[in-house]
Amino acid sequence: TLQPDVFGLVEAARILCEDGFAVFPYTTDDLIVAERLLAAGCKVLMPWCAPIGSALGPINIMALRSMRGYFPGVPLIVDA
Repeated sequence: TLQPDVFGLVEAARILCEDGFAVFPYTTDDLIVAERLLAAGCKVLMPWCAPIGSALGPINIMALRSMRGYFPGVPLIVDA
């Protein structure tokens, strides 16, 4: 699958952030996962706009708007 492994992502982000890396985590638009990535040390979130290679364009604008509202001070890099 081309979906990110969010469990492995959070753990890898924690390790890399502890080692001084700036992590731009490619993730889903799930708010709980986003909270855990921020708690792991990420300063930026990179939610998907559509699954990789789907050519669907934005499929869940409401989720992205919700993420923007929930994390107003966090830079979001939307992967399209």
